[in-house]
Amino acid sequence: MTVFRPVVYTGAKLAATSLPLPGVAGISIKPGDYHYLSINTTTVTTYANVANQMRATPFNVSTESRISRLGGEIGTVGQVGSVFRMGVYRDNGFNLPGALELDAGTIDGHSATVQEVILDHTFAPGLYWTVGVCQLCPTTVPGPRGFITPTWLCTYAGTSIPTAGVTPIGVYQSGVTGALPSTFTVSGTMLYQSNGNGNPRLFAKGY
Repeated sequence: MTVFRPVVYTGAKLAATSLPLPGVAGISIKPGDYHYLSINTTTVTTYANVANQMRATPFNVSTESRISRLGGEIGTVGQVGSVFRMGVYRDNGFNLPGALELDAGTIDGHSATVQEVILDHTFAPGLYWTVGVCQLCPTTVPGPRGFITPTWLCTYAGTSIPTAGVTPIGVYQSGVTGALPSTFTVSGTMLYQSNGNGNPRLFAKGY
């Protein structure tokens, strides 16, 4: 049976209430089980992070999903008192993070372990972006576990003609020192060929 998915258009672009992407693997989180929220590709033990730089990675929710945990892994420790803040943004209709969906809080950046925070949040079907940002680390920045392979979306390349011979793998916002801002503002793109660049890999547990 052929099924047609309704799509709302405003002018020449998709409406900002992005629907799940047809043909793209989406998640439906099973209650009580853990799921990585982004496609697992090339992982790294750690990546060279930048203090207060919030990095974003897309994921696709196929059916309404309620979660009770959100977590990540610190591969190399940061200074005492450092934290890694995690959250989720909704897509803005242009394959970029837009409005804040969830600020999940922080895990300890001075502990090289897998950690999680307890919460209760329900995701409606749609396109979202996980984010992670290392904070309170002016001298030694934590190194989260992440991946360095380009995303499966039509990747944002910036406001100028793309640089020759490089591949963007994501976007970031600079200067995020506390609670996550209500709207994601793109400061720049991360390039695959730049040594140390990477996106945080987060997981969730079904409620």
